[in-house]
Amino acid sequence: MRRLGFVLFVIGVFLVAAAPLVMWYVAPELEKTPNDSVTEFKLAGSGQRLDRTTGALAPVTLVGTRSVYAREKVSSVDVTVYDSYVTVQDASTGTKVSETAMRVALDRHTGQAVSVPYDTVDGASADITGLVLKFPFHTERKSYDFYDGRLNKAYPATFDGVEEIGGLEVYRFVQKVPKSPAKLNLLNNPAALVDGAYQNLRTLWVEPDTGIIVKGQEEQQQWVTRPDGTEMQIADLTIAYDDAAVAKQSKQAEDDSGAVALIGVWVPLAALVLGLVVLILGVVLWARDRDRGPAAPGDTGRREPDPDDWRSGPLTDQLPKHAAG
Repeated sequence: MRRLGFVLFVIGVFLVAAAPLVMWYVAPELEKTPNDSVTEFKLAGSGQRLDRTTGALAPVTLVGTRSVYAREKVSSVDVTVYDSYVTVQDASTGTKVSETAMRVALDRHTGQAVSVPYDTVDGASADITGLVLKFPFHTERKSYDFYDGRLNKAYPATFDGVEEIGGLEVYRFVQKVPKSPAKLNLLNNPAALVDGAYQNLRTLWVEPDTGIIVKGQEEQQQWVTRPDGTEMQIADLTIAYDDAAVAKQSKQAEDDSGAVALIGVWVPLAALVLGLVVLILGVVLWARDRDRGPAAPGDTGRREPDPDDWRSGPLTDQLPKHAAG
């Protein structure tokens, strides 16, 4: 028993010590975005856009696609390189409203942009900073800098509350990109950019355990400057993930958050509880065996019955010595 108690004590100590190691070291090492992911979903929206035939704003319905590909061959243990493409079209005519291509390297745990020579936006070199495609694991209720590709600058995305989307708890962040000078691609030709201004109200709904953006929405406005120096608004558009995209992102976030909780919470908790139980059991067995004292040489620990003690022996036809004759 003493040896068994010692073994159980050692196992208990190991499990108790392993619990914080799993929580603080193993879990963060496993909480990384994959280097081989592919994400594709649809966008939908509406608003007003300049009608070139009338020179006035006219209602428009928008559809779009967003595709994000992780480039495994140029990624590493700590950094994932992504190619991201966003295309928005006029739903009624198929005319391309906007198109953006981006290559960016992100820290696999924090989601922060990592400065590399091949960061580009629409084929031009870019200094990408802040968050871009997702938030960090265990997102906090605070402000994060989020990158705006139009202005090639990160602006604060401020925590704005908690919501539920399809039963999934998400954090809402709001980013106000101020009206700023910008190059506008009105003719869908990167070589024929027009001087103008742009502002955006970006809202992001984030699952906090994984940092996955479950839903995103942008409210963009654009202006151009007339030859006389006055401004003319050419777009007032709202574009967001469509319902199918939100459902897809929610399912992914729910699955991934379960894995994060298993590794970061339940496994360490189980190790701690089981370790304490086994440790206590080992101590009890050790102490119980110790209280009995050391065994005498040749003592097996078994007590032979005394034939003269009829009270302690088994029933027998043999009378005790003192009762005979």
